[in-house]
Amino acid sequence: FREIFASVSGGSCDLGVAPLENALHGTVGQCFDLFMEHEVFIQAEFISPIRHCLLSRATDLAAVRTGRSHPQALAQCEQWLRRNLPAATLLPAESTAAAARLCLDDPDGASIGNESLSGLLPLRVLAAGIEDEANNQTRFVVIGATPPKQTTGNEPLRSSILFTLPDHPGALAEVLNLLARASINLHKLESRPSRQEPWKYAFFADLDIDLAAPEHAAILRDLAAACHSLRLLGCYPPGRNERSDML
Repeated sequence: FREIFASVSGGSCDLGVAPLENALHGTVGQCFDLFMEHEVFIQAEFISPIRHCLLSRATDLAAVRTGRSHPQALAQCEQWLRRNLPAATLLPAESTAAAARLCLDDPDGASIGNESLSGLLPLRVLAAGIEDEANNQTRFVVIGATPPKQTTGNEPLRSSILFTLPDHPGALAEVLNLLARASINLHKLESRPSRQEPWKYAFFADLDIDLAAPEHAAILRDLAAACHSLRLLGCYPPGRNERSDML
């Protein structure tokens, strides 16, 4: 994930795709933190059904001694792993793709990831559809180095903001009350350690409004005045919920 953000902000890639949150296991915290480190903008989002497979050089489940994947994928398959690989050691990896590559040198190892990895690497699919919930979905965003171009259609847009607050009572309430008075729906609110100072936090919010539109300039000014710092991360069409059984 760090390489994705660094490549886009550094100009070696025009666009990158990163996961923000899973419907069952919540936020991918590292990706939220990377918005604080890199000047990138959300261009679009999409919601994808997630179907996990167990990939390995081994010929059957009984031979598997180690399971690897990104912590989110391990969590999304926790019950299946307990039932089917109770003695296996589970190890985190930077990504599902990184876990699959590690299995190439481990004949007793297996990784959890998308079935397409078996077409890219010499790994067998030992089991498919091992996620614990059929309605497993992940929200991904497309990031770029510049703000997205404004659309001229009538499709409602969502705005994502990153902000910090002055250190006094009621600072967050002031922002929330401002949104309420403007009849702006708060779709998501997430706090993360700011990393600038212990016990200080940055907030991410998704708002059902196009804050880049000229008619909403006053609302954006009021938000900036209520915050210690404010970044508009992007205005984009909301992703459409998908059903896992469409795969």
